[in-house]
Amino acid sequence: MNISLNPLSALLCFVLTASFSAFTLAEAASKPLQQDEVRQQGMQLIDAFSKELKAKLKHAIKEGGLSNGIEVCALKAPEIALGHSQQQWQVKRTSLKVRNPANTPSAEELKVLEAFESAKAGGKAFQDLRYYRVTDKGTQRVHHLMQAIPTQALCLGCHGENLSADVQAALSKLYPDDQATGFQEGDIRGAFSLFYTEK
Repeated sequence: MNISLNPLSALLCFVLTASFSAFTLAEAASKPLQQDEVRQQGMQLIDAFSKELKAKLKHAIKEGGLSNGIEVCALKAPEIALGHSQQQWQVKRTSLKVRNPANTPSAEELKVLEAFESAKAGGKAFQDLRYYRVTDKGTQRVHHLMQAIPTQALCLGCHGENLSADVQAALSKLYPDDQATGFQEGDIRGAFSLFYTEK
């Protein structure tokens, strides 16, 4: 089932499916991917990225507090994204309020993020805030998948409304143009944005 949100009905498609069957990268490498398979594999990559980053952040915070978590995130998040950008996939994160300027949304991503906010305000659950589009760019076909990221309690120490002095100091040092504060639990923190380019 797909839902289109005006005035973006020609652009936005939310895939309202919470469960995906298992699909491995090895299987994907052996044959061209169909659209359902691209979505399945994309969600696997999102899950793997999320778990790895969350584990590293928890460990960093346990070892050296929130300010240490910020430093680890600054170094490790891009490495994790690159590590999961394998074969024909590019994995990134973006937001309406970015911390790292390198994650600034494109025009398309901006429209999707704004549509996610509208859909959430209308009662849609996070697992339903997905976007999928296929476009032809020159001789290549590119699949674009986005999934909204919820703000969890773990996020609030560095992205919430009342930050400690050491967190503010670490953010000022690493991200002088930081916009990614003032969130509350349950807000949309941003989105994973994945691109699969057919060979």
